[in-house]
Amino acid sequence: MSSLNLPPVPCPKCGERQNVSNGASDPDGATFDVSCMVCGHAFTRVEFKMEIAVVLQEPPKGMAKDAAARLRAGNKNPRDV
Repeated sequence: MSSLNLPPVPCPKCGERQNVSNGASDPDGATFDVSCMVCGHAFTRVEFKMEIAVVLQEPPKGMAKDAAARLRAGNKNPRDV
C-alpha cells in the first residue's frame, strides 16, 4: 500500500502541525508510522485518529464556519441558506 495523503494534525505534545510519515501509513491498516517533525513525538493510532477527526471538521482556510457546516450538511453551494 502506498502512503496516504493525510492532512497535518496537531501534535498532542507540542501542538505543531508538522507531521512526517515513514513509508506507508494508514491509521486503519497494518502499517502506521507518523511522528512530529518538531519534537519527534510518535503518534499512536488513537491519538492520530482523534486529531484527524477534529481537523476534518475544521472549515478550509478562508471559508466561514457556517458555510462549511452547510457543505457538510449536503448543500453543494455554501452560499445557499
